[in-house]
Amino acid sequence: MRVVRWALVLGLAIAPIRAWSGSQPIYLALPPGFFFLDVSADGQRSVGWSYGGGPFATVPGYWDVPYANGMFVPIAATVPDTYVKAELVSGDGSTIAGETYSSASGSPIAIPPGPPTGGFRWDAIGGMTALPGIVQAGDRVAGISTDGASIFGRAGGKAARWDDGVLTILTPAGHPDGIAATLLAERADGRVIGNAEPAANESVPPLFLSNGTSLEPLFTPDVGAITATRATPDGTVVVGFFADPDGRIFPFRWRDTLVAEFTQLTTRTIRARSFGVSPDGSVVVGAYDDVPPPPGRDFSAFVWKESTGFRSLADVITAAGQLEPWVRAARAVASDDRTIVGDGDRTSGFVALLPPDPVPEPSAVAAGAAALALWRRYPAQRGCASDSAAGTS
Repeated sequence: MRVVRWALVLGLAIAPIRAWSGSQPIYLALPPGFFFLDVSADGQRSVGWSYGGGPFATVPGYWDVPYANGMFVPIAATVPDTYVKAELVSGDGSTIAGETYSSASGSPIAIPPGPPTGGFRWDAIGGMTALPGIVQAGDRVAGISTDGASIFGRAGGKAARWDDGVLTILTPAGHPDGIAATLLAERADGRVIGNAEPAANESVPPLFLSNGTSLEPLFTPDVGAITATRATPDGTVVVGFFADPDGRIFPFRWRDTLVAEFTQLTTRTIRARSFGVSPDGSVVVGAYDDVPPPPGRDFSAFVWKESTGFRSLADVITAAGQLEPWVRAARAVASDDRTIVGDGDRTSGFVALLPPDPVPEPSAVAAGAAALALWRRYPAQRGCASDSAAGTS
């Protein structure tokens, strides 16, 4: 087994890059075989994977700014017939976490490619170390603290965390064997926020806080099965998707303000899932399917902001003057609310720097609501009553 370093000749990109800053929008398609899954808070480091050692093995690694003339730096050796994927990077960029999968389980671009065979964390000092307990379908790393010391997720089908690589299963009162849930983040007061699975039954709420000994239910409307995919590092905002009784899938953002708020990000009848959220919770990214989808395509990436609503990421990039890209899924967004990484298509990933939001003219502020994409809010004090704003995508 060997570690290989690939230089990325990014002249293959859709748009030339002079600098990764300023107001000029940029869309960069990676060469075939390289994918981004997460980005540090400052947007300076992206993590993901590359094909290495043939089509039935992947290697985890990272890229640092500047992405033009940059280099993929692998953090592990090639393991035959094994997909190793870097899924998360800490906000400060120091620590990377992910899972391993058997190549027999499916395609590496699937979400996920199959039941995991293990988990790992990496930093520049300690290198690769195993995260125990990631052994069955649904187990995963789902969140990471800003400094990388703590990783949150699911292990052995139970809510779990790893502190400096040491596994702890959440066992609140009444649940000595743990609960069927996924932990997402830890709050400043030490409580963790998690998402229970339907298998946990009604004794565990869909979203909850726990101090380790008790469970505190968090407000969610009765919209269907809720799956949380990511939370902000401080645990105050959670994003994901839910399936309604008719089988339709909608993205959501849950926010813990003075009154907890659950926001359905679009009411369009499409399958849409939120995958990432900016560190302050203001921007959500993910993927949806067009109805009908464009020829040869399945999903398209979206970006959602309170100010602009639900929009196709390709439309945003095209409106900024770039060639129309195929951005299949947006995975993560940095704290600048503009740097977004994800799957460009089925052969490579992308990184995009969106233009700044325009400052509206004072006369246009009152009419601005009509330009917002559709979404529905479910404030806690109003139960499931809804507000809708009409507009375009």
